[in-house]
Amino acid sequence: MQNFQGWLDRVGKTFFDNDFDGYADTMILPFVMVTARQTMVIQSLDQQREGFDAFRALMDRLGATDLFRLGAGVYPVGSTILCGSYETHLLRNGQRLIEAFRSSAMLRLGDDGIWRAACIANSLTNLSWPIRTLQSEANDAPLARKDPSPDWMKLARQKLPPLPGLPPQAGTYDQGDPGAHWP
Repeated sequence: MQNFQGWLDRVGKTFFDNDFDGYADTMILPFVMVTARQTMVIQSLDQQREGFDAFRALMDRLGATDLFRLGAGVYPVGSTILCGSYETHLLRNGQRLIEAFRSSAMLRLGDDGIWRAACIANSLTNLSWPIRTLQSEANDAPLARKDPSPDWMKLARQKLPPLPGLPPQAGTYDQGDPGAHWP
């Protein structure tokens, strides 16, 4: 789980550091983004740049101060591929900005020892790249905050239920620090 959570943390940090090169280094081209309604193939650095800039602009519009992606489970597919699920939490000063959403990623270990994503699938319903808004599966409207509670840490400390097909013990998180790497 440590490699997967490390990758999640590395990707999230690039947005707040305005580090496109770091972001580009977290993915393999071509990269596949699967939403509930569309499959998109990102084939060039220009397309990656467009996606990075659009997501940063979205976070700026929302006033986001924190982005946490919390791994819920991971399983290896051989020695150089990891598949994992995670939940994304976008916050402004500790307040939830949008409803958390689930995703999964398939990472491949490069010859240089760095894990990079080849594919991400999520429950969003966006139809095109770049993703400029976060459309929900429930009603095709931008995700809205459903839980007004500022105590997002309570949620982060809970064990997330495993996704179908993952062993029930996958992704137990009870360390209290969402930035910590999981065992």
